[in-house]
Amino acid sequence: MSAHNVLENQLVADHTLVDLTNLAASADTNQLVVVDRTPSILLIETGAANEVRYLPVPEAAGLSLTIVFSTDGGGDVAITQDSNVKFTAAASSNTKLTGANAGSVVSLVSVKIGSALSWRIVNNDGFTLGAA
Repeated sequence: MSAHNVLENQLVADHTLVDLTNLAASADTNQLVVVDRTPSILLIETGAANEVRYLPVPEAAGLSLTIVFSTDGGGDVAITQDSNVKFTAAASSNTKLTGANAGSVVSLVSVKIGSALSWRIVNNDGFTLGAA
C-alpha cells in the first residue's frame, strides 16, 4: 500500500460490521471463531454448561474484535488463542479470558510481535484473565 492513497483506501474499504452471533450460539461449544474482517463483533450466548471459544492466529495485524457476553444461560465461557498465546504483555500466563456474567465486554486487536501474530486486549470490562 502506498502512503499517497491511504485515505482513499479507507474510504472505499468494506466497513461492514461482522456479526458472529450465529457461530457463537450454535450447539457446538468448542468452537473456532474466525475473524476475517475488521471491525468484528462476537455476541456470546451460553447454555447451562461451561463453554469454550478458540481464537485462531489472526491473518494480519490491525484487525479488531469485540467480544460481548450477551446472554448468560448459567455457564461460563472461556476464550483462548491458538497455541495458548498470552492476551497481555505481562509476565504471568494470561492465556485465557473467562466470562461469567452477561454484559462482560472485551476488545482485542491483532498485533505482530517479532514474526508472530496474536490478539492483545485493548479494553476489558468483566472478563477475568488466567491460565488456560
